[in-house]
Amino acid sequence: MKLGDSFYLRGSLAFPTTGTANLNLIADDGVPTFGFRILRFKIFPQTHEGQSTQYPDCMGYLSTNPPSLGQDRLFLADPAQMAWAMFDNTSGSGIESDPSFELIDDSVFVRELWLKGWVMPNTANSGQYNYFIEIQRVSLTDTEALVHLATEVLG
Repeated sequence: MKLGDSFYLRGSLAFPTTGTANLNLIADDGVPTFGFRILRFKIFPQTHEGQSTQYPDCMGYLSTNPPSLGQDRLFLADPAQMAWAMFDNTSGSGIESDPSFELIDDSVFVRELWLKGWVMPNTANSGQYNYFIEIQRVSLTDTEALVHLATEVLG
């Protein structure tokens, strides 16, 4: 695997009250010998109003498969989920903690990348949320490409 340039995906998701949102960030380019490695992922609200002291404001994960209906959980046993982020106002003072982030270190995707995000129940703060993702392009050998394709397709 040869590492290439890093670049950023950033934008916003709109959630209905206690709702969910899915976004296809990268579509399959048809070239399996080029993939991407996730370096950072953050999700956080655009406003500080209505912070909850009991529940995280928002959560999300990056997946190689389109999220199915009702799949609103960070499920580490799902091989398609590659990175997880959460925003939490633990103090209740309107001063939030840094968005937390976890990553499966060696995960490379070659087809698609989906973002699934949701607002936790009982939060007053729904609406617009930001996401920030840093990815790095990688060049794969034919064998590496087949392994990553099989992992994405078969799980």
